[in-house]
Amino acid sequence: MKRPTLLFSLVTLLITTCSERERLNPLDPLNPVTKGKPPAVKLSSDEKSIFLSWSDIGLDGIQRFNLWRKDGSDITDSVLIEVAPEVTELVDTAPDYDVKLSYRLSAETDGWESPLSDPESITPGPFNYWIADYWGTTLTRLSYDGGHLLFQSYDYFPVSLEYDPVSSHLWLASHYPHRLERLNDSGEAELEIELDAPPVDITLNTDTGDIYLILAGTPVLLHFDRDGVEAEPITIPLVPSAGAQIAIIQQTETLWIALPDSSAVLRMGATDSGDYGLFTDIQNPRQVSPLQAKRMIWIATDSGLISIDDDNTIVTHLSGYYIVDLDVNQAQESVWAVAYDSDSRSWTVFKIYESAGEWKSETVATPFSDYLSKIRVNPGLDHSGLMLYDELNREVVRVSPEGEELGRYGSFTFRLNMAVEQ
Repeated sequence: MKRPTLLFSLVTLLITTCSERERLNPLDPLNPVTKGKPPAVKLSSDEKSIFLSWSDIGLDGIQRFNLWRKDGSDITDSVLIEVAPEVTELVDTAPDYDVKLSYRLSAETDGWESPLSDPESITPGPFNYWIADYWGTTLTRLSYDGGHLLFQSYDYFPVSLEYDPVSSHLWLASHYPHRLERLNDSGEAELEIELDAPPVDITLNTDTGDIYLILAGTPVLLHFDRDGVEAEPITIPLVPSAGAQIAIIQQTETLWIALPDSSAVLRMGATDSGDYGLFTDIQNPRQVSPLQAKRMIWIATDSGLISIDDDNTIVTHLSGYYIVDLDVNQAQESVWAVAYDSDSRSWTVFKIYESAGEWKSETVATPFSDYLSKIRVNPGLDHSGLMLYDELNREVVRVSPEGEELGRYGSFTFRLNMAVEQ
């Protein structure tokens, strides 16, 4: 008989404890969970505004909330605005770019104010980032500082993406279903084009809006205009495999296709498929990126970074390095590469640029040095910085011009593509 009595006592104690815990005032300084603080502010941003929201506390007697803000030059927080207790969201407009802003919340009753909530920070800027994760089946949109989620979808097996700054749309190629889609900045598909085979890679002519798409095992390129209207397919002299990559020199409308299985790179005219050339004996060309102003193509290989100019002159830079990934800042006319040295087992980010008629390289500071993977360089002359992939921790990391971490977000897998929304 003692056992049922003991069991009943334990159940009663658990119910009483849980019940008392539910009645705890979240603003009570003795609350072991909240310490009397309101919930932290949730943040997101675009190029014009910062969006703030917080959870409803659900208590009577609160007269107002005070929203506090501190920027990088402030020593202490200052009250940004007072809001009514029923308000749970706010927009902070026209923030200064590249300035870290921290927000905190306090609740005020008659003659008493709660402690400030834990700070949440964001660094606003003029563009955002899109991350396509094939194995994770996700499409993700992140804030300028790389640390805040703006949109995420699990509806794709995304293989490639390009952002069109003229129409403010994202083009996304998905392996399954076999489809090319045009999305707005909210992630909504405004156009869907069904494909007969799995897409491999796409490239965009930002001047004309033309899209060129490689299909696996198919000796043709698909060609669409900015509105998604299909043009005449372009015949390819070689059949691309699943690892093929494509880029375009816009001034000459020249397409470049990396064919890693063939250790070759194909150059062909976008308007004349009979005008082509094949560059062979290139060790595993895994990525091609154009430097538009100089009409050059840059190629990531197992044995260095290769450039080919308009006269078909081939030059190897960073010889001996395994080039993991590369990107180009068109306005600065600079090339950025993640390079791996197998002897020292180290990763380095390089910036390559032309000075006094010679191509020079310099190392770039990063907040971490191991397992560097994908790289995207911020476009334009202002708002410098990088987005890198920390493959060890499976997080993308936003890096300032000084090499400091601005924000990070994960978790991702091992087959990513990134695009800058500008």
